[in-house]
Amino acid sequence: MSAAPAMRKSWPWLLLGLAAVFILVTRLQLSFDISAFFPRAPDLQHQVLLQQFQSGPGSRLLVIGVNGADQETLAEISDEFRVLLQEDPAFTAVMNGEASVDSAGMVPEPVASYYLLMDDIDFSAETLEKAVRDRLQDLAFGGGSEMLDLIARDPYFVTLDILGRLAPVEMSGDMWFAGDGSAVLLAETKATAVDIEAQAAVMTKVRAAFESVAGMQNLTLEMTGAGVFGVELQKTIRAEAQKRSILATVALLVVLFAFFRRPRYLLLATVPIGMGFLVGLAVVSTIFETVHGITLAFGFTLMGVAIDYPLHLFSHAEQSDGKSAVARIWPTMRLGALSTAIAYVALAFSGSDGLAQLGVFTAAGITAALLVTKTWIPHLMTGQGPGVLGEQEKSVVPLRYLPAISLAGIALVAISQVTTNGLWDDRLTSLSPVPEARIADDNRLRSAAGTPDMRYQLFQHNPNLGDLLKRSEDVDRLLAVAVTDGVLDGWQSLTQILPSESTQASRQAAIPDIEMLRADLQAALEGTPFRENAFDAFLAHAENARSLPQLTPTDFDGSSLQSWRDVH
Repeated sequence: MSAAPAMRKSWPWLLLGLAAVFILVTRLQLSFDISAFFPRAPDLQHQVLLQQFQSGPGSRLLVIGVNGADQETLAEISDEFRVLLQEDPAFTAVMNGEASVDSAGMVPEPVASYYLLMDDIDFSAETLEKAVRDRLQDLAFGGGSEMLDLIARDPYFVTLDILGRLAPVEMSGDMWFAGDGSAVLLAETKATAVDIEAQAAVMTKVRAAFESVAGMQNLTLEMTGAGVFGVELQKTIRAEAQKRSILATVALLVVLFAFFRRPRYLLLATVPIGMGFLVGLAVVSTIFETVHGITLAFGFTLMGVAIDYPLHLFSHAEQSDGKSAVARIWPTMRLGALSTAIAYVALAFSGSDGLAQLGVFTAAGITAALLVTKTWIPHLMTGQGPGVLGEQEKSVVPLRYLPAISLAGIALVAISQVTTNGLWDDRLTSLSPVPEARIADDNRLRSAAGTPDMRYQLFQHNPNLGDLLKRSEDVDRLLAVAVTDGVLDGWQSLTQILPSESTQASRQAAIPDIEMLRADLQAALEGTPFRENAFDAFLAHAENARSLPQLTPTDFDGSSLQSWRDVH
């Protein structure tokens, strides 16, 4: 066939390929949020689970380990490291086991104003005297100006109790050390775990802060957490997809050359699947806002069936030209491609964005590959067929290799039977793309800090906020009993910082008259080195709390506790 007709047939496909490339350059946005494969319209229980998975405090927790020195040195470095990270706005909280007394001067709102309404406080003279004695003991162990300010405003240390409940771990009062001697820090990020770019930036900031700490030259830094795993998996998926694509392409070219022995047809065989990949990805990028990495990697694998189309054409074109061959095989090839495409189109209605992307990508790619094979490839073929195996060789090949194939199959079964895991692996953890060594590191560091088990969650639903808060407080009382009985280690709920209106009103009523409270406080100060006016700030807070308006969810807007409120 002359070059002119071939070029005329090529122009539409070349233009389509350029259009696909333009769409990919302008619209393609990759995502690695595994929640894309969750049901698109989940029920309330699944919505809560998805929210916690994406933005819950457990998912935003970055676990940091520092090792390479004795515990005393690591404690000093860990504390300096924590201070540096706390100054970064990317983190909502950074802990290394200490109740943050030294940072108590930065108690967030509305806790700073409403702390007397967020907890039940015994204002009796005996309890007040005990609180003053306890604070005197605390000062005996040291403390700066911020410690003094906190004691002056809150001799009961209610704010520390409240902030301790909000922390994603149970505060122990001591620094955390793992079994291997690593000092452990917990950093709660503002960015959600599924925001891979933000999590990557956070990891960069942690490394930069670590390098700026004095004496870190001989120390090692490790990080784990959902966000860290997301960043690592993104790199792994990209690297593995690239490596496996190259290996698969090389293997395919070797097989094609061994059977067809014409380099020209090696290139022609890749045209349909290459065009299908471009068209399929462009279609998905147009329909969906982002394209998941699994769609890109797994979809290309599924679309590998399209390589059969040019191979069938080459085989049937052995004794004729491409146009005659494609006319003979078109009905069968069309039926096979249509049935395959329908199967993948069904995924688009599965109720999951991830599966829908996978189905659309594969179906569109297969369709494009089929049409390329039908309308373009025959015009690019010249001369006779590609010289496939002769008839005699065709009949001998299966018999020749049958013993080897059978032996290989028997060997695989035997190897599977003698492995320690047996023939089948029924461990759910095997589905995790995170390496077992990284999971072990994560468990080691998390166990040292006592992070909560986020697998167990309770949720309540009520359109009336007041009724919802009352029911939540009822559940809180039951959970408190469970903690006392040793059934639970702890829990978190919204009512720990947002009590119901009735509870707030009763706590306001429990605050004594300011003159009575002043008299009890003066009696408690007798025999102590505290000045008479040492707790004037506390008296002012108590007087103000008696007339505060009811605390509402909107009072948390713009504060550092807004994200905590949102996920609870």
